Amino acid sequence: MKLTDTFFRLQDSSTIDGSYVCKVKLNASHPIYSVHFPDNPVTPGVCLIQIVTELLEQKYSKKLTLCKAKSIKFKRIVEPDKSPRFVFSKLDLTDGLLSVNVSIEDDGEQAAVMAMQFRAQSE
Repeated sequence: MKLTDTFFRLQDSSTIDGSYVCKVKLNASHPIYSVHFPDNPVTPGVCLIQIVTELLEQKYSKKLTLCKAKSIKFKRIVEPDKSPRFVFSKLDLTDGLLSVNVSIEDDGEQAAVMAMQFRAQSE
């Protein structure tokens, strides 16, 4: 299920010191937040992983499939009324395999760190 333009919207993207940086706006009124959790909404980790995937698909104009999550650490919650930054570093696309490190930052603090590999699907 695509989350772009329903669950989140890309506000800005740029390359800074070799890292690809995306700022997104989360949609606090999305139905996911009504169940996760109704009185204290939290952005689900699986949604953060899907956002990472979709941002990389936009960057590379390729359909990507997560094939390996080397490391995923959630350090603090990402609230739906925030505009987190996704910082992609060590991007390496070789032979259809994309390796990347991701830092998700919220209010100037790191909310999650990930080391992942994606396979680019054949057209």
